[in-house]
Amino acid sequence: MNKLLLTILFFPSLLLAQLNVSQNAVLTTGNDLVLGTDGAVINNGEVIFGTGGQLFLYGDLTLELPSALAVPSLNIINGGKKEIITGKLIVANQLNLLSGIVVVGNESKMVINDGVQIDEFDGVSWIAGSMTHLGNGLKLFPLGANGTYTPIELINVKGTGDISTTMSVRVGGVSLDKLPTNVTTASNNWAWDFTSTNFSSSEVNIPILAEDKALFADGRTIGTVLEYDELSGAVKNLGGVSSSVTSFNSIISNDELIGDRRVLLLGAELSLTPRIHNILTPNDDGFNDYLVIDAIGAYENDNEVIILDRWGSEVYRKQNFRNFNDTDNTYDGSFDRLSPGNYICIFKYAGVTAKQMITVLN
Repeated sequence: MNKLLLTILFFPSLLLAQLNVSQNAVLTTGNDLVLGTDGAVINNGEVIFGTGGQLFLYGDLTLELPSALAVPSLNIINGGKKEIITGKLIVANQLNLLSGIVVVGNESKMVINDGVQIDEFDGVSWIAGSMTHLGNGLKLFPLGANGTYTPIELINVKGTGDISTTMSVRVGGVSLDKLPTNVTTASNNWAWDFTSTNFSSSEVNIPILAEDKALFADGRTIGTVLEYDELSGAVKNLGGVSSSVTSFNSIISNDELIGDRRVLLLGAELSLTPRIHNILTPNDDGFNDYLVIDAIGAYENDNEVIILDRWGSEVYRKQNFRNFNDTDNTYDGSFDRLSPGNYICIFKYAGVTAKQMITVLN
């Protein structure tokens, strides 16, 4: 049976309460399609967007998509929940989370193509449910659950298959069994369910939520990313370094996630041996902008940091150095003036003197 072709040219856009595309029909739109509060998309036929076309979803909406709906740009605005009940919603170029939550049901799927830009998420808008991001490289999953925004990033992804994650509240707050011996505890609140195809490995960047800050309250623990295998029950410590990438305090693993089905969690590793990070790139990009010393919290009232240049001249000295953070010890720009090159960092604590070469890069 031939499909009925419907062509709609919106100028510049049209607000609709509901859109119902009949079976065997094809709807093409040259510009923007705007769906309003309490509307629905019932896509039994096919909807085709022109180049640069955008889909705007306002307020509370339900989407029934027996056929896959592919949009160049998806804009979530004006609050409310946009529930994908059935079918597949594919974003080709741009996802803007401005205000509102996308709920992905068990019978539906949300797919973000390789190279899609995810912009303007504001911490109160997110995807609730499974979200699949295609391709390799850096992948941001602006996820949330239980009224909480919990983004997670996969960095330097190797492999070109589908990567899906879901953020969930841990059932009953049950602690993991068989923690690695150097890990004291794991978050009892949040987990990220990770599945993939044709995936090799990736670094992981997960947020430290307010409920998890108690893990590090004693100053002797450092954040770590845990990789939990649901089948075997084994837990691997991927390590971690502090970061403020993408505007949330977080832990980036210093080892790689490997495998095609894992649960990722935030853990706390007990450490009384300070470790001086050896790279500084003070360019305000959120990576290595300032000196970080792991486990310094155990000695924050009894330490001294001295940095010497390659000629042995002192360029920095600080009594009772503390790692900078975004809450009670914001970065003061101390390392911005250092020229590129190699330096010696001397760290004195509890009667011990440690030395580490550090490199400053542009």
